[in-house]
Amino acid sequence: EKAIDFFEKAMDLQPGISRFYCNAGCAYRELKQMAKATEYLQHAVDLDPNFATGHKYLGKLLHEQGRSSQALFHYERARELYPTDPEVLNYLGLLAIHPFVAIHYFQDALALNPNYPEAYCNLGKELIKHQQINAAIECFREALRLDPDYKMAENCLNTTINHLRNEGKLNLQA
Repeated sequence: EKAIDFFEKAMDLQPGISRFYCNAGCAYRELKQMAKATEYLQHAVDLDPNFATGHKYLGKLLHEQGRSSQALFHYERARELYPTDPEVLNYLGLLAIHPFVAIHYFQDALALNPNYPEAYCNLGKELIKHQQINAAIECFREALRLDPDYKMAENCLNTTINHLRNEGKLNLQA
């Protein structure tokens, strides 16, 4: 809440700075005040339609609210403005309708940032859908190597290994 006060004062002094609105929107999101977060993030991109970070965080917020088509618009705009942002590619992968497109986005994100555990985990989940089990297991393991406390990767890895074990398909590499 102190951060919001700071950004509010900064906006009063310089109301045309989109970054202040973006930061306040992100702070409201952390406080679970989604209507305020949306309002501030939308205002940030209205002030500066070329503000890639504003589009990224507005897209993320809309995605979390289940507003996928609106989120996709903002993710795509962020990608146009900043094509080397691995987070944007990861988010686009999450919204991709075609699984091969999703895999491509996750791989592109990892090419830009090979230390991105969420992208490894998301890639692993897509590979599971294509029966690329060993590759998926390696993705989950890499995510855990990068972030040993990453519960989603741990759960995906354990679920995959247990499924193989139950089907009698567990080999020494798994």
